[in-house]
Amino acid sequence: MEYTLTTENNRTIISLWGRFDSRRREEFLTAFQLAYEANTKEIVIDLQKVSFIDSTAVGLLIVAHQKCHHPLRDLRLCVVEGSVKRTLDFLKITDIIPSITLQ
Repeated sequence: MEYTLTTENNRTIISLWGRFDSRRREEFLTAFQLAYEANTKEIVIDLQKVSFIDSTAVGLLIVAHQKCHHPLRDLRLCVVEGSVKRTLDFLKITDIIPSITLQ
């Protein structure tokens, strides 16, 4: 998994691509910490180019969601289609963390 960070209009976007699995835990935590420290109102985790997600990665999304509630900050996922979306929908993660579409 690789990532880039973009900050615009009080929103920080973490764009991920490749496999998001247990071996990428530290990379994700680093990216999320940088996004959190940007101190924008909203953090978006863009998973559109992620080819695979495992249970560790799902757990990391929940941890990110919990951290964004103290202090109150919006966390959103961008997942359009494919196996990653099916996995997150099946696990009801998209019921917990709202999804958005990025332009």
